[in-house]
Formats: sequence, C-alpha cells, structure tokens
Amino acid sequence: KKLFPKMKFSNEDKSAHEMPYFDLDGKPKDFSRYRMHDDDSSSAKYLQIAGTKSHFYLAPFLNWREIAVNPDILIYITEGERKAAKACVMGFPCIGLGGVWNWLSKNSDADAEHASSELIKDFRL
Repeated sequence: KKLFPKMKFSNEDKSAHEMPYFDLDGKPKDFSRYRMHDDDSSSAKYLQIAGTKSHFYLAPFLNWREIAVNPDILIYITEGERKAAKACVMGFPCIGLGGVWNWLSKNSDADAEHASSELIKDFRL
C-alpha cells in the first residue's frame, strides 16, 4: 500500500494524492491533505477540507511516542509531508508542516508586508 495513494474527485475532472496524517502511535488520524494533479498554476497545489486546522505530519515509519519522550533525540522540522516522509525513511525524525504559507492571500496588501519575511534557518536553545 502506498503512503500517498492517488485518488479521483467524483464531481470534478481532477485527481490528487491523498496525504493521510498519523498520530504518535502511527494510527491514521481523521485528517488528510491532498496534492492536486493540475497543470493550472492559478489553482492550489495542495488542498484540505475547508475549516480544518493545520496538523503536524508524523510519518508512520518511526515510533513517535518513543521519540516524543526522549529529549536526546534530535527532531527535524520541514515544510511538507513528502519531505518529512523522505527524511523519516532515511532515519531522520522529521515533522512535516503542511501549508506554512496558507495565511497569505494573493490579493491582500496587508499580506504583502509579511511576504518578504524569512523563516529562521536554524534555531537551537
């Protein structure tokens, strides 16, 4: 079974890969995001059900419950489920953040002020 299965939307001529989310025990949560297969650059690449909040993406390849209680394990964070899954497969515990730029709208002047902000590249306590 593929981690990100391809699916077809029943009422539209569009398809996507579903990206299911998992809890600390690797069990599926009642939340997914969708990577759209659309050549139209004006439409969204990723979708999730309207009104749902963002979640941390925990790839099911690692024992996240064990990682969560061990302060000696370095945890990486990246934007995107696919990058996080790849890092986990390679042995790097990595949490994915989906939709980091979801707050930005294409037509808002107020958002333009924040659009040039940079994420902190490396932050250690």
